[in-house]
Amino acid sequence: MNDLNIVIGKAGVLLALLSSLIGLLVIGNSIYSRIGKKATGEEKPHSIVHANVYVYLTLAGTLIAVGAMEHALITHDFAIAFVAQNNARETPLLYTITGLWSALSGSILLWGALLGIFNAVFVYRYRKSDSLVIWWARIVISLVVVFFLALLLGPADAFSRTAGAIPSDGAGPNALLQDNLLVAIHPILLYTGFVGFTIPFALTIGRLLAGSSEKIWLYEVRKFMLVPWSCLSLGIIMGAWWSYQVLGWGGFWAWDPVENAALLPWLMATASLHSNIATENRSMLTTWSMSLVLATFNLTLLGTFLTRSGVIESVHAFANSGAVGPALAGALIVSLAASMLLVATRGHLLGLGNKIELAWSRPAAFVANNLAFSALTLVVLVGTTFPIVASAFGDTISIGRPYYDSLSVPIGLFILVAMGVAPVLSYQGANLELLRKRLFIPALMGSLVFFMLVIFGVKDLASLCAFGLAAFAFCVAAIQIKASILSFHRAKSGWWRGLIGREGGGMVAHIGLIIIGVGMVAALSYGQRGEVNISPGKSAYFDGVKITYLGTKVVELPGKTVTSANLEINGSGNYGPAITVFGNSNEGVGTPAIDSNLMRDVYLTVAELPTGANQSSVVVGVIVQPMVAWIWIGGFVVFFGGLASVLSRKKRIATRTDVESIEPVCESTPEISSNQDLEELKR
Repeated sequence: MNDLNIVIGKAGVLLALLSSLIGLLVIGNSIYSRIGKKATGEEKPHSIVHANVYVYLTLAGTLIAVGAMEHALITHDFAIAFVAQNNARETPLLYTITGLWSALSGSILLWGALLGIFNAVFVYRYRKSDSLVIWWARIVISLVVVFFLALLLGPADAFSRTAGAIPSDGAGPNALLQDNLLVAIHPILLYTGFVGFTIPFALTIGRLLAGSSEKIWLYEVRKFMLVPWSCLSLGIIMGAWWSYQVLGWGGFWAWDPVENAALLPWLMATASLHSNIATENRSMLTTWSMSLVLATFNLTLLGTFLTRSGVIESVHAFANSGAVGPALAGALIVSLAASMLLVATRGHLLGLGNKIELAWSRPAAFVANNLAFSALTLVVLVGTTFPIVASAFGDTISIGRPYYDSLSVPIGLFILVAMGVAPVLSYQGANLELLRKRLFIPALMGSLVFFMLVIFGVKDLASLCAFGLAAFAFCVAAIQIKASILSFHRAKSGWWRGLIGREGGGMVAHIGLIIIGVGMVAALSYGQRGEVNISPGKSAYFDGVKITYLGTKVVELPGKTVTSANLEINGSGNYGPAITVFGNSNEGVGTPAIDSNLMRDVYLTVAELPTGANQSSVVVGVIVQPMVAWIWIGGFVVFFGGLASVLSRKKRIATRTDVESIEPVCESTPEISSNQDLEELKR
């Protein structure tokens, strides 16, 4: 009975791996036959519909394995080493379930399941397509699936037996992974973003191998890029919120290597989404656009290697992974080399692209945007990897916040300028008089914000510029959204259509990013930190906030002991910053108490409990930061804006039954509206 979960789990992984391998061979044979028939003049291609079943079997196998692991966690099957190391009988149900991704092998298992889902969705969408682009893309996806499933049968085996006697209880998850509900949200969003970038990568490789320059694939790449980009955007913000609520340091972004590992593909994907617009509409930046898509996927592999290889030390990273690290490094090298080789040798088959003739045009603005995001990516990449390279040569180098802030701030300001200017430019270019009219109100609002802050005593130039440019870019986005809503309202097509599609959803995402930026600048520039020593029944003041200490409380709960200081803020509320000791651990985890509203956060931690000679008073850490809540709000706005961008503003146009699974993804572009461009999907 003790081996049932092991047998089912391993059988699920083996089913998934064998199905992927068979499907890979079937598609590979079909491509070989098709190329051979083309060489002999036979036009009718093979069909690979019969290979679809292997994709669904792969998905079934991964879900069976995940189900077996969750059952093992919930039933405390300590015969499995992963369960014994990451679960305990006193672990609450929620954190028992989330234990699946609390350590290396379980996270790889979740990765494989998500990859199976994306693969199945992709195959179902193109189930009737005989396009060679799709065939090659499925080869690429299958290779990625096989790689991660092979890890699960090898160095990342989640179902290995516990060595020796089976323990009566387990060690339990890391204390930081059972102290906040966001542990159930942040990793799922992050993994969905990372895994989802496999699809646009595969489509781009498929285009290169098939030599297809059809524009339909640009729309498909963008749609499949937007979903993981939206999830990764919210995942990064939820990770910042988790760090803010759990770690007790009062911050939300530390330029930690693991944080950077998630930021790198996000930056590249953001550049790709903007570059792809110019390629879709004017056939510009063709090679550059495909290179950004490929770079995004390779940066996800780099991030996966950094967090799972043991080469970095971080509170967010997994422990030393044995052979998993070298395997990921090898996959990264192969993927990067193949990407560069294909772009160099076959990139010209997708078209060289039109030249950008006018400086004051939207394509030129996209180039400026791409250069800024690429520069920021390089800054983060160098800061993250240089200490690792240096340590390999015996040197110890630490790169901290001053490096990142000094370089990222001017780039960020430039991006705000581009966010404000690009939407009002046309592809044909705009004369300065027209540009002046379009930007007059946004520039006026930005200037008013700038000078009002100067009047109110704000002196930091970078902060002043950030707030002024944020107001400028926000005003541009709001005007664009208003015009879009009014246009659809007047046409009686539903005003809400102005909020979706590439233009509407894109502007909503812009507003979300601006909100995040304003919240970060306000919190980092004008936050106050300190400590107060308070006796029971007494009050202390910090930065205009009255803090009253009512006493200390110790609570014994299943699986943990919580020692909290009962506090009031400005004479009301009941706030209990605490130190919690979980289960079998002797390590105390600080849990802050936060009084949050739209204007400011008061962040309280227990710096020193009453002990020894000082048995009556408590030392409380206090951080007062403005506008922190807007960071989390902005994250959700970006998420919904990104998903809204996937939707089409027009009703689905009718297509022939043989391509009915393919629907247009751009709302008003004439190229996608004709069956001529969809013909590639039929072929």
